[in-house]
Amino acid sequence: MPGREAPAAPHIDRHIVTADELAAVADALGPDCGPMAYLGAVLGLRWGECAGLRVGRLDFLRSTVTIAEQISRGAHGLRVSGPPKSDAGRRTLAAPEPLMAMLAGILARRGLTGADSEAYVFASPDGEPLEYSNFRYRRWLPACEAAGVRGLQFHDLRRANATGLVAEGVDVKTAQRRLGHSDPRLTLAVYAQKTAEGDRQAADLLASRFMQNSDSSHESRAMDARWNGPEREGGATEVTPDLRLYQSGRRDLNPRPQRPERSPGRFRWCRSRRCSGLNMLVRGTFSVAASDRP
Repeated sequence: MPGREAPAAPHIDRHIVTADELAAVADALGPDCGPMAYLGAVLGLRWGECAGLRVGRLDFLRSTVTIAEQISRGAHGLRVSGPPKSDAGRRTLAAPEPLMAMLAGILARRGLTGADSEAYVFASPDGEPLEYSNFRYRRWLPACEAAGVRGLQFHDLRRANATGLVAEGVDVKTAQRRLGHSDPRLTLAVYAQKTAEGDRQAADLLASRFMQNSDSSHESRAMDARWNGPEREGGATEVTPDLRLYQSGRRDLNPRPQRPERSPGRFRWCRSRRCSGLNMLVRGTFSVAASDRP
């Protein structure tokens, strides 16, 4: 119906590539395409942004990479070159020196200099831009198979980048700018994935913030008493009404008050118009054998 928004796509956690896996994929891609894997994981570039990177967008003095063009597939699978998807997608990113050294190695092997500013950094043997389908089937899939990460997608490198930014404590605004998102919610909701290490660290940080003055030993003893109950002579555990816990550890959702003047096993019989038959009112949580009835 017109005017209705399409339901949001379910979020699916993808495998977060490790440093060793990334290095294995880059090695399998070869020296001329391997740096693309690092551009995806370290800078968060999309495949099209890597393929559309030109020599003139590399600043080796400032160690930056400018994203101003991307290669995509148009109608009938034809290659299309154009600007990024949004204004936020056009960005200049600081790059680590080892990554810039990899890119400089590509230019040196191809005999390119700063005068070849319009040449593509990653290109086919004849200097043309890469085709996504050829790259995927001839280079990417075999490299992932050889690296032992079958099923890894190039876009998973971008997800790993977002997750790494969050895990390393980079503020959301910086992560948003580096990923080229116009909305910071997209950075966290779609790309960044939770990690077990980050979850544990968050628990420890909040515990140190709010539980510094708590008596942990007292709380531990109280919890043990509520869970196990006081020990009886001979090692048996007495289940008292005050604890209101079953031996299985489940809480009694309908606790009955215990009157101290009456023994736990005492009961009485009554008749009521609202009840059909005999009703036994048990005082406590102990069961009474049928032979004890009056």
